[in-house]
Amino acid sequence: MKRLIALLMALCMAASLGACGSGQSSSAAQSSEPVQSADGASSSQSGSSQETQETAAAWQPEKPVQCIVPFAAGGGSDILTRLIIQYADMPTEMVAVNVDGGAGLVGGQQCAAAAPDGYTLLAHNPMNLISQGLTGTSDLWEQLTLLAFVVDDWTMVCTNTATGWKTAEDFINYAKEHPGEVKWGVTGTPIIIADSHRAMEGLGIECTIVPYDGGNETRTALAGNHIQIEVATSADIRNDVEAGEVIPLFAIAPNRCPFMEDVPTLSELGVPVDSGAPRAYFAPANLPEEIVDYYDQLFKSVCENPEFVEACEKVGMVVQYVGAEEGAQRMNNWYESLKPVFEKYGLSG
Repeated sequence: MKRLIALLMALCMAASLGACGSGQSSSAAQSSEPVQSADGASSSQSGSSQETQETAAAWQPEKPVQCIVPFAAGGGSDILTRLIIQYADMPTEMVAVNVDGGAGLVGGQQCAAAAPDGYTLLAHNPMNLISQGLTGTSDLWEQLTLLAFVVDDWTMVCTNTATGWKTAEDFINYAKEHPGEVKWGVTGTPIIIADSHRAMEGLGIECTIVPYDGGNETRTALAGNHIQIEVATSADIRNDVEAGEVIPLFAIAPNRCPFMEDVPTLSELGVPVDSGAPRAYFAPANLPEEIVDYYDQLFKSVCENPEFVEACEKVGMVVQYVGAEEGAQRMNNWYESLKPVFEKYGLSG
């Protein structure tokens, strides 16, 4: 009898131990702790969970975003911004708002004064912002956060049909024979004025510079022959060139404009001036890094869209994405390299 009781007790203990082992195995399977393989790698379950948390934490706009275009409607920055709006994949809409005045300064200041919350952007030309800083007109570029360069444009020196000039040589010869007679219209931005001085000096000519507030004004003045030379971007004049109303003479750029390949650069005419004309997007200073990253990637994805690239080419721009960090470094380098130029022509502040 004692042996029978002992045997039953042993069976009960064995059953109890088996149940405990089963419970521990179940708990391990349900544990949220990372499970490592034999080589020490974490299981995909914990990695997937971490990625999901990071994605959820990434910033995205939750209300409409205002993009200030500090120039009149119909100009290059306006056209580009509306193309970006068309191709940008965003959870909310982006709205272009034209705030013209002060050669881009008024709208730029409005953006700089806005909250750095990702809901106010600015379409502007980096070279214009740098030149305003060099003249002491404004330190606006230091009050902004660069998001990305999107396209390259070309600074073109052009004339109207009334002058009869067909080539750069025609213009240069006339200007040499009539010093000071030719009126040279610019948009009033210091970099354009500086490049105009450098071009005239290098070509050995003297023209009268006439400043205007924006491209629409210079275009109207050129059409009425109030000025004989206009300095404008390739995007701003492309339609007029194709219509035969504007004749491009030369480009102030590192290379020839792909849409006007028969037009030489100023460097090819013997004057080593090659300022570029990139178009970029900015936001107020002190923008949180996660918001900078969002827009940097947004502009990059737009620039990688073949339909956007084609649409830009149709209006005279070439897509050339440059990210926030590299773009900011380029602006700093341009600022330093242009200092002596502005000092030479008495444009420094």
